[in-house]
Amino acid sequence: MSDNLWYWSPLMYAGYAAAAPIFGARMLSADKYRIGLSQRLTLYPTELQDKLQQKQNIWLHAVSVGELQAAKGMLSALRDAFPQTQIAVSTVTNTGQSLARQLQTIDAPFYLPLDLYPLCRRALRIVKPAALIIMETELWPNLIRAASDEGVPIYLINARLSDKSFGNYLRARLLFEPLLNRLQGILAQSDEDARRFILLGAHQERVTSAGNIKFEVNVPEDDAQERKRWRALFQIEDDELLLVAGSTFDGEEALLAQTARSIRNTGVSVRLVIAPRHVERTDAIDLELSALQLNPIRRSAIIESQPIHPEAPILLDTIGELSRVYAAADLVFIGKSICSKGGQNPIEPAAWSKPILFGPNMQNFRDAAALLLREGGARQVNDERQLKAVLCELCQSAEVRNSMGERARHVVKSNRGALQRTLDAIAPMIRSRISGETSA
Repeated sequence: MSDNLWYWSPLMYAGYAAAAPIFGARMLSADKYRIGLSQRLTLYPTELQDKLQQKQNIWLHAVSVGELQAAKGMLSALRDAFPQTQIAVSTVTNTGQSLARQLQTIDAPFYLPLDLYPLCRRALRIVKPAALIIMETELWPNLIRAASDEGVPIYLINARLSDKSFGNYLRARLLFEPLLNRLQGILAQSDEDARRFILLGAHQERVTSAGNIKFEVNVPEDDAQERKRWRALFQIEDDELLLVAGSTFDGEEALLAQTARSIRNTGVSVRLVIAPRHVERTDAIDLELSALQLNPIRRSAIIESQPIHPEAPILLDTIGELSRVYAAADLVFIGKSICSKGGQNPIEPAAWSKPILFGPNMQNFRDAAALLLREGGARQVNDERQLKAVLCELCQSAEVRNSMGERARHVVKSNRGALQRTLDAIAPMIRSRISGETSA
C-alpha cells in the first residue's frame, strides 16, 4: 500500500461521521463532552497561540492522566536538556487537561485536534514543534501523517502493545505498517513490545527496547510524613489498616467495599479508600455503595471537624492525588484487574514500598506485574473469594506486608534507567532541529 497515507483521511472522516450522532447526543446531555471541543477543532485561544510563538516548542502528547503521570520524569528531563524551548502538551481527556494545567513543567497545555488531516496540519503550523513525542501507543494516523509531511520527527516513547491491541493491529497490518515507518523512533517498554512493533512492519533499526519509564517514579524522601498527613486527613487510627484501591473500574468498587466490610466483621480494623480510574463515575459509585448501605464519603467533602465512620469507604474524587495517597496505605489493590481486563499501574504503590494485590487481568502491565510476582512484591487473586482470603492473611501479619513492600520497592529501583535511555535516543535529533532552526 502506498506510503503517502492518503487513505487515512476518508477512513477517519467516515469514522467521525458514524460516531457523530452518538457524541452529539452526549454533548447535549453532559457538559464534559463539550469541554475542549473548540480546541479539538483547532480554534485555540489567542493567548495560547501567542504563548506558542514565544519560543521553539517540543510537543508531547499524553492522552489522559495515567500517561501524563508517567511522562512527568520525561517532561522534567526535556526541560533540563533543552531550557531554550517550551514544552507543549496535548491531551484528549478533560481530566488529563486539568492535570496538565497544574504541572509547572508544562508551558502550553492544549487539547489534541480531531484526527482529520486539515486540523492536524493547522495545529502543527501553530505549535511548530521541533519534535512530536507520543506517549505509549497513541497512533493518530493523520497527526502522524501531517507531522511527517511538515518534516517534524516523531517518536513513540514508552511504547507498548497489549495482547488485544497487537491482534487488532496485526489484522490491519497493511494499514499500519506505512504509518509506523513515518516514525523516527519507537522506544518500547520491553523486548516483547519491540518484537511486536517489528512484526507490524516497523523498521527494525528504528525500534529499541528502552524499558518502562514508569519505573522512574519518585517518592518523597520523608514518606513517613506523607503517610501521617493522609492518614490524619482520612482519620485512620494507628491500629487500623488502610486498603487503597487504585484506578478501579465498574464492578470493582462494590466488590472491594463488600469485601472490606466482611473482613471488618471478623474483627479486623480495615478501612478503604477507592480511587476510580474515571473521576466522573463518582456519582454512580456513590449511589451503588449507598444502596449497599455502605454510605461512602468523598475526599472533596471531608471536613477535619466532622468524624468519618470507620465503615464508610472514602471515594477519591480528585485528580492527581492517588500517587500520594498510596503513602497512607497498608495494602494496595490495583484496579481493572478483576471485573475488567488490562489492569492499571502497579509501579507507583511499589515505589512507596506497599504490598500489592491484583486480579488475573494485568495485560496492560504484564512485565511489571510479572516482575512484582516473581520477586514477591505482589500477590495475584482470581476472584472475590481469593481476594478476601489473601487480604485476611496479609492483615494478620505486618512482617509479611513489610517484606512484600520492600520487595516491591526493590523491583522499582532495579528497573530504572529507561528515562535516560529514551532521552539519549531522542535528544540528538531534537538538538539538531533546534540548532538548525536557530541558525536559520
